[in-house]
Amino acid sequence: MMVAQSLRKTKKNYVYKAICPVVTYFCRSRPGQTRGITQFIMDFLWHRLPTLRVLPGPDEFCRLCTLSADDTWLVSSSFDSSTNFYLSLWHVESGNRRWRVSAHTDQVTELVLTSDNQYICSASWDHSIKIWSFLTGELRHILQHNDMVSGCSLSADNRSLVSASYDRFVRVWVVQTGRRIKMYDKHGTGVRWAQFCTHDQHIIAAGRTVCVWNVTTGAHVQKLGGHTNGISSCTLSENKQFLLSVSGDDERIAKVWTLATGTCIQTFQNKNSTRTGCFMSENKYIALINIEYSTLGIWRVSDGQCVRRLPNVRSISPHSYWLSGRNIECIMVSTKEDVQVLAVESSESIFTAKGYGGAEFQHSVCISSDGRYLISGFRYKIKIFVFSENKQRRNIL
Repeated sequence: MMVAQSLRKTKKNYVYKAICPVVTYFCRSRPGQTRGITQFIMDFLWHRLPTLRVLPGPDEFCRLCTLSADDTWLVSSSFDSSTNFYLSLWHVESGNRRWRVSAHTDQVTELVLTSDNQYICSASWDHSIKIWSFLTGELRHILQHNDMVSGCSLSADNRSLVSASYDRFVRVWVVQTGRRIKMYDKHGTGVRWAQFCTHDQHIIAAGRTVCVWNVTTGAHVQKLGGHTNGISSCTLSENKQFLLSVSGDDERIAKVWTLATGTCIQTFQNKNSTRTGCFMSENKYIALINIEYSTLGIWRVSDGQCVRRLPNVRSISPHSYWLSGRNIECIMVSTKEDVQVLAVESSESIFTAKGYGGAEFQHSVCISSDGRYLISGFRYKIKIFVFSENKQRRNIL
């Protein structure tokens, strides 16, 4: 701790010595203001220049990172050159690893954590979902599908888990016991995504089409059509009232649905391949990635018009974020060389993590709920960018 404090002090002194002569030159007519202006610039920069922690560990390729609800713990999925797939639990503040287990025999596609820090659920291409004890890493249950599991999601009360698989089934499980309680099979093709919605009363799942199910009765409530070549990704709005569905390479369209009525309120026709998107600005806009030309398009939902394009963007996070101190909406994007937090309105780069670009990055980045940590897992390292060492300072995000 003393070493870390000494390094931060040295870094701050170095920045001060670099800034002070410049301020002195421009304030030579008002020398009494030099110190105050320099300190103001220092305070501004200190939120934009986060400190960096690198978590230790063996040479493993990090695939996924997920934070606990209280931002205290980090769960990571990784694999080595022998294609062994591991799960690890890290304490974010100290950077210590609490446990590491050999978890699956194929790629991990999803990690979800119960909000009470009791269980970790991992879905994999090895046809299984495994439920682990959070603080010990003990394997509690193995939930089986007949094909690759594409994802899973928890209910709001942490009691139920819904899983989607390429075996065409959506299954609902009891987390504590591992017992299967429901199974849905109306898709006719592999299911890529499933989540609870409307206060856990319904399940929405996407394969070639989007289907909505009643959890209590198991009845098929709605079928949202409009896609002919299968759906590559789906994103729920934060209030879970709207759904964004993005089609595959050939069709190249995205649709926004109102879940209450099952109606499509807007269709976005993209001339180039699109595979992912997200909602922004209280669901007034969506962001879509143009895969072929590596550009980010921001589209208005009300009239379907593209209002802004940002170049050199390869992937985006599934949600936008707000800078609490500056009241600016931001989105996290991955370019070829780095990862950036961009202000949506001005396209200003708020923060850049150099050397961590590429399509892989979209699978291994997360931001803490208070904006204190930006965590990236890329290749053989997990890096934690700490925007404020002092919790009393205002958060940048």
